[in-house]
Amino acid sequence: MAQAVNVLTVQDHLFINLQVSKKQHNWNYARLEEAVFYQYGYGTSTDVLGQAARYANNFSRKAPFAAANVATGFVGLLSFLKINGYEFDLAPADAGQWWQILRNSGDATKGKLTEFAQVEEHSQHVEVSDVIQGILSTYSEAIAAMVSEETRMAS
Repeated sequence: MAQAVNVLTVQDHLFINLQVSKKQHNWNYARLEEAVFYQYGYGTSTDVLGQAARYANNFSRKAPFAAANVATGFVGLLSFLKINGYEFDLAPADAGQWWQILRNSGDATKGKLTEFAQVEEHSQHVEVSDVIQGILSTYSEAIAAMVSEETRMAS
């Protein structure tokens, strides 16, 4: 029997959005809940990379927050992969372009994620907040650029 998939909560996404944008934004609860639910699969929810692909393709498009949806989706995706035992080698300098390509890859997204992320079995519990903080720290410059670009495009 396949292990259940770990998911980020609505509250985790509120925290991520606050951290990436450095301020609290208005948000639409129904859209946020729907965007977060892209982490789940149909039927048995055990296909981490398939579910990550759905999330990557749809979270930012759902735009549940008044700002910083692209960066929130980026941190959310990497956190989702990490809490499910996946490791990846993404240089911070390449993160913005990688995310732009990935989230617009449609049906090819799962294949791109399969090339990108490798499962690393970890026997100990990982704290979601620690994972999120690690990603925020590692990719801080790329995240700031994403927020800046989204703000510029919205103006």
